[in-house]
Amino acid sequence: MLKTAYMNAVHFVSQMHAKGETEKVVYLMSFSDNNTHLLNELANFYENRLVVCYTKNTLKEALRLEKLGVEILCLDEKRTLFRKILPILSKTKLILADNYFVVLGGIEMHPEVKVIQLWHAVGAMKKFGWDAVSTAQKSANDKARYTSVYAKFTHFVVASEKMARVFEQSWLAGPEKMLKFGNPRCDVYFDKEFLKKSKEKFLETLPEAKEKKVIMYAPTFREAGFGKVPLGLKQMNAFLERENLLLYVRLHPKEIGLQKEIQGYSSICSSIGILQLEEILPNIDLLISDYSSVPFEYTLAKPEGKLFFYVPDCEQYEQEVGLSEGYREWVPGEIFETQGELMRAIQEFAHPKEEEISEDVARPSFKRVPITFAAFNQLWNTKNNGMATQRLMDYLKAMK
Repeated sequence: MLKTAYMNAVHFVSQMHAKGETEKVVYLMSFSDNNTHLLNELANFYENRLVVCYTKNTLKEALRLEKLGVEILCLDEKRTLFRKILPILSKTKLILADNYFVVLGGIEMHPEVKVIQLWHAVGAMKKFGWDAVSTAQKSANDKARYTSVYAKFTHFVVASEKMARVFEQSWLAGPEKMLKFGNPRCDVYFDKEFLKKSKEKFLETLPEAKEKKVIMYAPTFREAGFGKVPLGLKQMNAFLERENLLLYVRLHPKEIGLQKEIQGYSSICSSIGILQLEEILPNIDLLISDYSSVPFEYTLAKPEGKLFFYVPDCEQYEQEVGLSEGYREWVPGEIFETQGELMRAIQEFAHPKEEEISEDVARPSFKRVPITFAAFNQLWNTKNNGMATQRLMDYLKAMK
């Protein structure tokens, strides 16, 4: 009821401002570390025409952009939304977005507007949109709202034919809407100077990494019904201390309780200074994930790296959310369903030349030979070669 009233209010206000057009270009931002380099390029090209409408969790990045002369407006402030943002969104001819923004569904837009989706994930481990299992159980009003938002996007920036097909199925987007430019934020992984500086910053921030291997655990955010992240921290911390390893757990901002819990462990941390993800990934020895999108970037950031997939709730997740077709066949790392098997694999990774390995942790019950990072990148990162930002900017500059 409240969501329907909100959409009706958005539609009413946008209709009031629908006539005419503005030279303003809008970027809708919900991720602070999603497209830093692209935003800099947009600010340089559009100058005072660029308006960044941000969610509260991205305030720091918004303030950085404001110093570059960019106008910033908070999407979460209703007064600002209805008085300042909606009039611009109703008249602009170009909107870029890094996520699903429900407000778009209710707006009466300019007939020539281009709305470009810069999705926050390079690929898809799990299903979303119309493909998600949970969508079938949504109300008619919810489905109508999804349809209205999905239909507003005129283009999708993707890095592969495989991701293009995901949007075609998940958001019912036609193939003509796909811009196969690559993901702008992945360009940094092909910048040798950036990689050199990121290593220096990483070791300066985490000097222990000079002596110890660093593991990163990046689980997907688990919606209601899945409980907390399925990793026994006490057992894992004791194991890490014994093996002389460090574990960085990258949590979703909503996992506040778990972030506080992690602070009590000696070999586990939930942050590495103020470093961004793209500065951390090239320096991680081993990435452990599940259904998160982080592996799609890690295989670019660290071609010689190692990946494990820890999925103790795989069967439940498949039934209640849904995994992308062929998940078990194309993930570029071994799959483990128990913490004992995972720790055994970590132990063998950390001490590959040692014949005597502790029997305190279980041996994997099966051994799957995963595809290589190179083969995985051929599936999902086809267009990610360091030129994505330039391709997108060339496209935008050519627009009339």
